[in-house]
Amino acid sequence: MIRLVLSEADVAKLELQLAGAAPEEDGAFFLLRESRGVRGIRLVAGEMIPPPEDAWERQAEGQLRPSAQWLSAVISAAVNAEAGLLFVHSH
Repeated sequence: MIRLVLSEADVAKLELQLAGAAPEEDGAFFLLRESRGVRGIRLVAGEMIPPPEDAWERQAEGQLRPSAQWLSAVISAAVNAEAGLLFVHSH
């Protein structure tokens, strides 16, 4: 079994962000790391990377597309942190 773990504080922060953008879609990236637990693999979502002002190439109700510039920035952050990425969005 593989479990995904997000902290309650990060979930609360993400929920506020998503609610603030409604009815438009919104999202954020998290740095993702693997660990092992008693029950198997655990993927731990660490630092949340909220979207900057120019994050979205397309943002509307039912549509969300990150810009190439933001994708490049979060990929670089993940490489530097030796982590993966988790994208969480509202639709």
